[in-house]
Amino acid sequence: MDPSDYIFAMKNACLREKLSFNRQPEAEREEDIFPMKTSIAQARDFLECAIEFLNKEKCEVFQDCIEWARLKFEDYFANRVKQLTDDYPEDATGSDEDSFWTAPKHFPSPLQFSVDDPSRFDFVMAASVLRAETFGIPIPDWIKSPTEMADAVNSVIVPEFQPDVEGIFEDDAVAIRELIVKLNEFQIQLLPGFKLNPIQFEK
Repeated sequence: MDPSDYIFAMKNACLREKLSFNRQPEAEREEDIFPMKTSIAQARDFLECAIEFLNKEKCEVFQDCIEWARLKFEDYFANRVKQLTDDYPEDATGSDEDSFWTAPKHFPSPLQFSVDDPSRFDFVMAASVLRAETFGIPIPDWIKSPTEMADAVNSVIVPEFQPDVEGIFEDDAVAIRELIVKLNEFQIQLLPGFKLNPIQFEK
């Protein structure tokens, strides 16, 4: 996927949404305008994802892919659980004053990563390889060595979890304009011929 094509498509999508919002709606019912709100939110999500690919989470060498995969494990299986239990502790109550964690809900526990756990180690290895394929990064032969791969994974610095603090809401339309500016800036910094390779899922 050429980033310039992505930016062009997103600009057109955002322009169409802007024109839609500027038109006087025939009805003011929430169900009539909600699809537009959803579409704007999706456009923002797509732009934020593109910026992560091209800046914050851009990978240039295979070790970058390992770091990305290791941090994704921490995000998916540890930090999100910690955030949930921080928001809703084990003794939390619901609106009816009953315990929040009643069946079918169960109080979760975050996973602790270890290269000695095959399922967790394999997750990071597989995610690293897929990430490398997405960025067209050569996959080194040494990943076939469990010891070398484990050393590479263990070298990743994992930030300590910090609970999210509720921030100030930013309007989607304003955020989209700012994101498009950032995306254009990051595009200029890309090397000629840079492309992302979508990975097809195979059963």
